[in-house]
Amino acid sequence: MEHIPLPKGEIESYLKRRPQYEFVERQAGELVCGEVVKEPNLGLARVSAVEHPAPSFVQVRWSDDHGPGAAAARYPIDQPLCVRAPGPADRLRIQRAVDRAGWIGAAISASTARLIAVHLHRGPTSLLYDFAIDGAVSDALLSELRRIGTEQPDVRRWAAALAWYCRTREDHGPILSWIANARTDSRPEPVDRRIVRQHPPATTAGILTTKHIQTGTAIQLMDAAFALGLAAGVSSVKTRRMRNLIRKHTQRHRSQIGL
Repeated sequence: MEHIPLPKGEIESYLKRRPQYEFVERQAGELVCGEVVKEPNLGLARVSAVEHPAPSFVQVRWSDDHGPGAAAARYPIDQPLCVRAPGPADRLRIQRAVDRAGWIGAAISASTARLIAVHLHRGPTSLLYDFAIDGAVSDALLSELRRIGTEQPDVRRWAAALAWYCRTREDHGPILSWIANARTDSRPEPVDRRIVRQHPPATTAGILTTKHIQTGTAIQLMDAAFALGLAAGVSSVKTRRMRNLIRKHTQRHRSQIGL
């Protein structure tokens, strides 16, 4: 089967289960290339390079996952920054799966492998990013995992467990179910026409456009309106007759007294 790569974008849009994140405080001198940081002036940005031009300062280059934007800034080596990390629920889920796999001497499950890749990838140019979307395995992916395990000791066991899963998997091609779910989840949600009909726009005025009434009730309202109109018509006729009688009586009275 020919592998057609999916368009790049927010990786969360390709997953049925949204990954959980949290932000932890870390010194600027401890930043690692690929991490997502809440930079005070830039907002969320990814570390593209870290340089140490002086013992007390660090030069950080930032990149934007959604475009060619790039920036650089110099920070004191001990300046605290908020770094995105796996949330407690995901961290516990991964840790339990890795511990269980190590205990029984087996590889982690495909779902755990995907969740690890979601948290360890280093942006849309990362091979782990592609793996999290379609599940394809390559030698370059294993090299990237080794590099991440070396640069980030706190997730070394996760990277090793994912690498073992990739090596022991029989088929290194894309996982069709992941691709199918990704293509389905990335489509816009369809509009429910029934909801649109039941809830007309708020700018439309009138009781019949905002509430539904039964046919019998509508007929009763129409009969009542007709009766009111008829009564109003009868009253107007009687009033005109009374005015004519008064006018005739007045004219007769004036003629009798010679006015």
